[in-house]
Amino acid sequence: MYQYQDQKEMRRALNSKMIIMLVGIMLVVTAFTSSLSYGMRCLSMAGMADGGDKDILEALTHLMTFDEHLQVTLSYEEYLDLGLNGREDSAEKRAQIARSLHLGKPNAKTLFKRLNMLQLHKTDVEKLLGQPYE
Repeated sequence: MYQYQDQKEMRRALNSKMIIMLVGIMLVVTAFTSSLSYGMRCLSMAGMADGGDKDILEALTHLMTFDEHLQVTLSYEEYLDLGLNGREDSAEKRAQIARSLHLGKPNAKTLFKRLNMLQLHKTDVEKLLGQPYE
């Protein structure tokens, strides 16, 4: 009887040790893979830096600042007068403005919000609509 009890306790102890070992192995593997991915990111960034100043200067030419506190510089009425919502060619006009400002492809509501975040006025948007995309 005592021998059976000793074997049972021995198995429990071995199971606990095995679980601890597995957790340790998993932690080591996780640390290794995260270090590896960090190293790969550093290498890719170094490769981008080899591209030269031209790429960095190109990216900085499109730099824009947004105001955290939204001030209405373009009213929704003016936005509608510009034909950016509710007309057949509204989507094309929004796409033209978004390309000019490098904003992706926003819908009407998002573009209105972003134009105000950029503190653009109606005249600024009219200029963007009048110029061809570069």
